Amino acid sequence: MKKKSTLSFWKQIATLSFVFAAQLLLAHNGTLKGMVLDAETMTGLPGAHVRINSEPAQATFTDKLGIFPFVDLPSGEFQVSISYIGFGDTTFTVKVKDQETTTLKVSLSEGNQPARRANRLGGHRQPAHHQQP
Repeated sequence: MKKKSTLSFWKQIATLSFVFAAQLLLAHNGTLKGMVLDAETMTGLPGAHVRINSEPAQATFTDKLGIFPFVDLPSGEFQVSISYIGFGDTTFTVKVKDQETTTLKVSLSEGNQPARRANRLGGHRQPAHHQQP
């Protein structure tokens, strides 16, 4: 009787492992990473508010270097808004592809001047599972 329950337990573990592995293989989402800079000094702006306005709506703040990540995004176009106290805000559209990392640099200007649009680093796309330094 004990052997039967142990065998059943291992069958359940094997089934769950197979289902989990299949979900990982079928995941085809991308990553959006970027850096928000002061247009004058070209230094990162810590604490800038970065928001994806389109579905799935998400928001985050830049880290101490001005860097932000959005991971596990479905492929498609997203409207992104960036704001920082004392600087002009910006909104733009960015395209994210399956299993790739789209990298942006956005320069914000002090005052009410419009921000200089993100120069998209098109040549820096990488598979989503590859970490960038």
